[in-house]
Amino acid sequence: MTDDNGNGRVTLGILGAKMDQVLAELRDIKDCQQIDHDRVGKLESQVTVNRRDIDTLDGEIDKVDASRKWEGRIEALVLAAAALGSWFRP
Repeated sequence: MTDDNGNGRVTLGILGAKMDQVLAELRDIKDCQQIDHDRVGKLESQVTVNRRDIDTLDGEIDKVDASRKWEGRIEALVLAAAALGSWFRP
């Protein structure tokens, strides 16, 4: 980082070049941060959609469970009626 004459001093040209390198790296970091920010925004939107879909499916599962309970009760009644009918059969 010093000039070639060996006196240990830093020239303005060297400082300017180093500053340009730092600024370029900062621009790259900013670009990466913006890309990450955009991606996180998209992922948050997708999470919202997925949660809504899960809630909808939970409601559908509850409906299916309720109908299965009725099916079980009806099957039990049919079985009891068949048993009763076969018992009274001559």
